Amino acid sequence: MFDFAAAEAWSNNWAWGLPLIVLTVLVHAFGLGVIRDRVVLDLPVVLRARRSEFVLAVVITVTVLLLTVLHAVEASVWAGAYVALGARADFASAMLYSLSAMTSYGHADVFLAKPLDPAHLTAAVRDILGLSGQQRPRQEAS
Repeated sequence: MFDFAAAEAWSNNWAWGLPLIVLTVLVHAFGLGVIRDRVVLDLPVVLRARRSEFVLAVVITVTVLLLTVLHAVEASVWAGAYVALGARADFASAMLYSLSAMTSYGHADVFLAKPLDPAHLTAAVRDILGLSGQQRPRQEAS
């Protein structure tokens, strides 16, 4: 017998998850492009060296550190989505779950609480982007 409730939960999870996956891939691709343009191509010029082991070590070190920051930002966005959608109660456990899922480590005993509602994701994304529709009071120039 077909379980319609499970099918609906599965499709709802994909409805909010797929746009977030696409956004993560786009941010990652853009971040890699920026790292390539600003570090891999520009740093040797700034250091005034063409081919040396020192420049290679500096470029690799800076690139890895920036990639780590990029991954942390991406994991934070997912963690924020999990909290905003009510799948995790607090940001710390959501971040742990997000990092565990990203790294395929999988040993953290943290799981999502319930299937997520696409309407909550839409509201969370609007709030993150500042498009919640609420007008902030304007401050008068002094």
